[in-house]
Amino acid sequence: MAKFNNALEKAVARINEIRETCSSFKIGKTGMLLEKRLQEPDYNGVYDAIDPVYEAYSKEVCSYAEAELIDKFINDPQCDNEKDGEHSIGDNLKDTPPYYVYVVSR
Repeated sequence: MAKFNNALEKAVARINEIRETCSSFKIGKTGMLLEKRLQEPDYNGVYDAIDPVYEAYSKEVCSYAEAELIDKFINDPQCDNEKDGEHSIGDNLKDTPPYYVYVVSR
């Protein structure tokens, strides 16, 4: 069993597992229930699955983790993310934790 130095390394390993079984994926963040997020108009009918890869109780930590993970995978041909500067589309999170960085896949 692999050891991870930190939670982001564990998230990267999980995303790599997801990559092996999908044609494409997208990394995002939310404070919503994950199944509800998958049913939102931007994902409904486009992606088949949603998997949490990181959990935080701070908006800032969640946003940092999402940005780091997107940076790690942005050049992967399977990655559907488009990044513009330091922030991603949909940066508004509700005021109460927990917050999740997730991967949607198809």
